[in-house]
Amino acid sequence: APVAHLQAGWNAAQEVRRDPSAAESYVSLLTEHLKTWPEDESSAQAALWLGQWHTAKGNHREAFAGFAATPRNSPKLNEAVPAAAAAAKAWFAQLTESGKSPSGELPTVTAFFQQVVFAGENRLPERWTQAHREAALALAELRLAYESNAAAEAESLLSAALQSTNDP
Repeated sequence: APVAHLQAGWNAAQEVRRDPSAAESYVSLLTEHLKTWPEDESSAQAALWLGQWHTAKGNHREAFAGFAATPRNSPKLNEAVPAAAAAAKAWFAQLTESGKSPSGELPTVTAFFQQVVFAGENRLPERWTQAHREAALALAELRLAYESNAAAEAESLLSAALQSTNDP
C-alpha cells in the first residue's frame, strides 16, 4: 500500500505540472503518506518531495518539516539532512529579517539534527555517515548563531565529526 500511495503522489506531481491548481492535492497526498507510514522507506521519498515542494515555494518552515520527516534509518537521510539545514537557515534568516527571534523555534530544529547525530542514544556514533557529519555541522552552525555559550559544545562536536572523516 505505501508504494502505491507514493505512486499516487508522483502522479499528482505530474498533474500539477499540467494544472497548478492541483497543488493542494499533491501536498495533501505527501502529508498523508508521511502520517500513515512514517517509518516506511517510501516515506523518505515523500519527505524529500514535500520538502522540495515547499523550498520551491519559499515556505522554509514547512520545507524543514518535510525534510525532517525522513525516517532516520533511510539512506535518503544523506540527502535530507543538508536540505533540512538549508531550509532551517533560510527560515531563521527570514525570521531575523522580519525582526523576530528564532529562539522559540530553535529547540525543535536542533532536536532533529541531534536525533540524527546521536540516534536517540545521547552518544556519538561509532561509525559516522555523511548524514551524521552534515547534521553535526548544521547543529554547530545553528547553535553558534542563535545560542549564547554554545562554542565549546560546538567545537567538541565538530572535532568528533572531523576525526571521523575516513568513514563513509
